[in-house]
Amino acid sequence: NRTVATTNAISGMYGGMSNKIIYGIMTTPENAIGGSAVCAFSVQDIMEAFEGPFKAQRDIHSNWLQVPPSSVPEPRPGKCVDDSRTLPKALVNFVKTNNLMDNSVPSLHSRPVFTRVSLYYRLSAIAVDPQVKALDGNRNYD
Repeated sequence: NRTVATTNAISGMYGGMSNKIIYGIMTTPENAIGGSAVCAFSVQDIMEAFEGPFKAQRDIHSNWLQVPPSSVPEPRPGKCVDDSRTLPKALVNFVKTNNLMDNSVPSLHSRPVFTRVSLYYRLSAIAVDPQVKALDGNRNYD
């Protein structure tokens, strides 16, 4: 599966709590049965995944395992630096060879917001009108 489009972060009330979320479109590969899904993710959950452990594979015959924290270089990949040209070569090599995180990002509500299976098309763009008030005036929807 691949991510083909995302929204910017949208602030709103979700499940009675203020939260920032991102919507994304995921599709199946071209050589598979055509399918698309729209999923919603909490920005906080995304940040926690990227601040979590990395995943690596020693060689192509090995299992993917969590990278020990002692093997993660400083400054930690993903943290802001003043000038990326000054990053140590060891850190750049770590990023090239360890580009997966060990923890996945859970979707809100533990399921897609929308799914579609089609032989003729896949979703490729997304637009969201955030926090539209329902007719009863008590709820908001994206």
